[in-house]
Amino acid sequence: MLNLRDLARTHLVYECGRGEQFSLWYDPWFHGNSIHAWCGQRVIYNARMNGTEKLKEVIINGRWSWPRTSWQLIEIQQMVQDIPVSSQSDCIWWHKKGGAFSTKQAWQLIRRALDVVPWCKLVWFSKRIPKHSFCLWLTILRAHKTKNKLLNWGLISSARCVFHCGGSGSIDHLFSECPYTRDIWKDALRRCNIFKNILPWVEQVQWLKAYARGNNFPTVLMRLALGATVYHIWLERNRRCF
Repeated sequence: MLNLRDLARTHLVYECGRGEQFSLWYDPWFHGNSIHAWCGQRVIYNARMNGTEKLKEVIINGRWSWPRTSWQLIEIQQMVQDIPVSSQSDCIWWHKKGGAFSTKQAWQLIRRALDVVPWCKLVWFSKRIPKHSFCLWLTILRAHKTKNKLLNWGLISSARCVFHCGGSGSIDHLFSECPYTRDIWKDALRRCNIFKNILPWVEQVQWLKAYARGNNFPTVLMRLALGATVYHIWLERNRRCF
């Protein structure tokens, strides 16, 4: 989180009022930057100050009044003329003056936007169960710490499926090839009034992506069943592993 401070700072708008709240030297009220960051420590010494001052120290009768004891301070006095001050309290706004902070807007501003994946609506939809969707998202991305991964990392000595079928504990095996989980899938599909063979995991996701479109009851039910099935298979796998 601390690494995001500089990024967040670029979206803060400092509105100078009476100057009682902002640090004269260290808050980024000066055209999006702080005086200290722009000029360094020397400017504080040249102003005959100690660094703890508030902005009000250079505001007299509602006007800027900087010391003129160095060329940097004279330049600052000229550069602050387009920064208005008022009789109101100092304010910090998000993104623009008058802008209220919201976590959604903040996330949209600071995140790195990527292309929408084709299976997005299969995982993220309004009636989803969050923990199920999160688990399904990790499964499609193959981000789970499956037994074959743990074996490759040298953390376990065997990658055998925890459901005792003799297969390996990979994503593809766990969610489509294992006889135990295939029976679970068949029952889940049957409850959604779907009768079909269980496909390999990648093909199953592709089929579901095409089948479970729209927001009618059967497709929403199918997406809920998908998330719940994946979640509980993974939960049972963890119980048997650990």
